[in-house]
Amino acid sequence: QTGKLVLNQHNKVHIQAHAIAVMNTVGTLVADLTSIDKLIPRLRQVGETHKTAGVQGLHYDILYRNLVRCIKEEVGPTCWDEETEAAWFQAYMSIADLMKSPSKRLETE
Repeated sequence: QTGKLVLNQHNKVHIQAHAIAVMNTVGTLVADLTSIDKLIPRLRQVGETHKTAGVQGLHYDILYRNLVRCIKEEVGPTCWDEETEAAWFQAYMSIADLMKSPSKRLETE
């Protein structure tokens, strides 16, 4: 196995369905940003789903690098500085940590 994804009709359908599910979940999570009591259980649920699907820690790192790269390119250098990058890093790592260890208790709980 080469480790490369070979796109066929089945993969395309699966990838499209996953992309839609991700966007729906992100929308729900963003809507819950002001309600930590709703947000944490949702993130844990997403983490359990990913754990069951075989998502590993390095996958979160790959996603972070690509997500930040895309956002930086979109907003441009005038809107992306070291403070912004540090805030994104801290937020993403907190979320990823919770998703990687869904049973972990937080200080806020």
